[in-house]
Amino acid sequence: MKKYHLKQGLLIATFIVGFLMLVIVVFNGPMLQHDTKQRIQDDIKPKIVQADSKKIDQADFNYDNTTALSPWVAPFEAARSVVANEDRNDSDYLAAGTIKIPAVSLNLPIGLGLSKSVLSVGAGTMKSEQQMGVGNYALAGHHMNNRNALFSPLMRVKKGNLIYLSDTQQTYQYRITNIRHVNKSQSSVVDDVPGKKMVTLVTCDRAYGTDSRLIVQGELESTDRLN
Repeated sequence: MKKYHLKQGLLIATFIVGFLMLVIVVFNGPMLQHDTKQRIQDDIKPKIVQADSKKIDQADFNYDNTTALSPWVAPFEAARSVVANEDRNDSDYLAAGTIKIPAVSLNLPIGLGLSKSVLSVGAGTMKSEQQMGVGNYALAGHHMNNRNALFSPLMRVKKGNLIYLSDTQQTYQYRITNIRHVNKSQSSVVDDVPGKKMVTLVTCDRAYGTDSRLIVQGELESTDRLN
């Protein structure tokens, strides 16, 4: 009898764990998208972006943080990032602006550096000295199982699609000119190219188990001041 109850208990526990894992996998995309929108609403404001730009020395540019983000962990990291930022004195998130690619419905906040709090809700800057509209503006982001979360939509972009960056003062329009795959060690893709004003977007070409990176590059076409 005891063995029967033990087996029954294990089956129930296994079912509950499996159900919870399924819920997390199904809902992690919407949860991430909610936290992304919350970040844009709360932090991508002119005064905050200008103030955070002066704290660039506090940003974390550790490229190891760009390794795959587990779907079990992702929504909790994003929620932690947003909640911690309610008190900006306790947050390591530094706001830089936004990136939009209308063709694939990508709309994300840009944070300074590659900290977990930055990459769990959007894109992160890869070089401390970079500026929008100048040189090669490089951004990294996570590729998730959900095709609409974080940088996953980059898998669907095409040459000719438009990329819009904003620092809350100006909007920078780029047109995609190059899409390719490189090894994760090929860091030269983010180097400045003499005479060119570019944007480079970097993400894994699969959600997990890959050493290859998808590189999407565009060239600056115009700059418009925001009212």
